[in-house]
Amino acid sequence: MNTKHTLMTIGVGIIGVVTFAGTANAAPIDLTAAKAKCDAAIAERIAELDKLSGRVGSAKALTADHKATVGGILGASKSGLTELQAKIDADTDAATLKADCGQVTTGFRIYALRAPQVHLALSGDRQATVLTKGNTIVPKLEAAIQKASTNGKDVTDANAKLADATSLLNGLVDTELAVTPEQWNANHAVLSGAMQSLKTAQADLKTALADAKAIIADLKA
Repeated sequence: MNTKHTLMTIGVGIIGVVTFAGTANAAPIDLTAAKAKCDAAIAERIAELDKLSGRVGSAKALTADHKATVGGILGASKSGLTELQAKIDADTDAATLKADCGQVTTGFRIYALRAPQVHLALSGDRQATVLTKGNTIVPKLEAAIQKASTNGKDVTDANAKLADATSLLNGLVDTELAVTPEQWNANHAVLSGAMQSLKTAQADLKTALADAKAIIADLKA
């Protein structure tokens, strides 16, 4: 009875599926075709890395330290995939090829981890810039309110929202950029906390700035 084996790597898309029989009379696996599918998957991921690198390079809010960290991650991923492709192209047996093709996704997690990390870093540093702006505006508003002796206007809620956003954003980008493919493989929700914190911080900042604009409008009235 023939035993079927499958060469399959699953990421965002399927790299390829190659089935072969385990009997001596069975036709050998087409290594060339299997390698071509793996190489194509690597090429797609390298293209994605290049696109992410372009976004990082043009990002104005990303801090110098975070830009360097993200650049290192993307560069190492690209080098690793290039080295893996050379190994895949040199593979001479199906078992080794299967293992190497599996590394295209599980070893790098370009779509599931690296791309979200870049987007989180970009968004996190943008929010940090907004936070700095809010922390500059609100104290000035407080002074203006006191000078105008205007009753019924205060920045209590804005200050609370800014404080919450500060707590949420503190160290968030550094923490999420430290997540590795191995950690993502063990826990697919490893970035969920950072994503939720970023979403909450964004809402806090939106509320704080809206309060500030309303107070400014009232003071001008």
